[in-house]
Amino acid sequence: MLISRRSTLAYGAAATALASTSIPSIARAAPAACATSRDRQLVQHLVIHPDEADGTAYCAPIALSASDAAWTTTGLMTENEYRTALSTYRLRGYGLRRVNAFQTNQGIRYAAIWQLGHSAPAQIGHDMTAEDFQTTAARFARRGYALAHVDASATNNGTRFAALWDKSGQTQGVVMDLTAATYTETAARLASDGYRPQHIAGYGVGGKARFAAVFAKDAKLVREAHLDIPGWAFHAGARAMTDKGYTLKDATGYVAMGLPFYAAIWDKA
Repeated sequence: MLISRRSTLAYGAAATALASTSIPSIARAAPAACATSRDRQLVQHLVIHPDEADGTAYCAPIALSASDAAWTTTGLMTENEYRTALSTYRLRGYGLRRVNAFQTNQGIRYAAIWQLGHSAPAQIGHDMTAEDFQTTAARFARRGYALAHVDASATNNGTRFAALWDKSGQTQGVVMDLTAATYTETAARLASDGYRPQHIAGYGVGGKARFAAVFAKDAKLVREAHLDIPGWAFHAGARAMTDKGYTLKDATGYVAMGLPFYAAIWDKA
């Protein structure tokens, strides 16, 4: 399902139909979301819902390009609550930065990050099948839109994708349904042409890990992608990467063989 910047306004009327308690309150991000530099902030974000794994919520401190600003992070939204929040936060001056979907015991739930003062994405999509996502990404690329975020989740109805696009004109390559081995081969091939991993989404298919990835032409960046970090080892590994001067650019969570894993991208300018 696609939502354009203009059509998001159509949800304004729907906002009044839901109880105000269904709209997450707007507040500065939690203490864990602290500025790491003049132009980046760390924001904790849910990447694996407790119902998907072992009853534990798995989060990641993702670095987003931003000066000091107010943030709001929300989770456990139904689709209706997510639609309402899209309109409400936009009208209050918050721009959507990320959205992730989870299969919970109560159905699909959404977690999202909004930033005060950030422009709303030009295009927003969620609950897309793999075919829908691939077709939409190709169509938007021809119109000059670039992916600003992609998420994939295993649901009872199959894999579903969520994504954000901006009108940047950036040259990107989008690949899907990769194993860890085919990801490595693809990344090596694209690196020779100056492409680096920009966004990654891990998801489970039949108990096995699969990946969708976005590569962008940016030969100047030193960037590392790690695909199968065990849930218990992620935060120690992230601290080790930080000690080496890397910043967590993107992270996703998935369950394979019944175990929680992270896939993540770090960069060093």
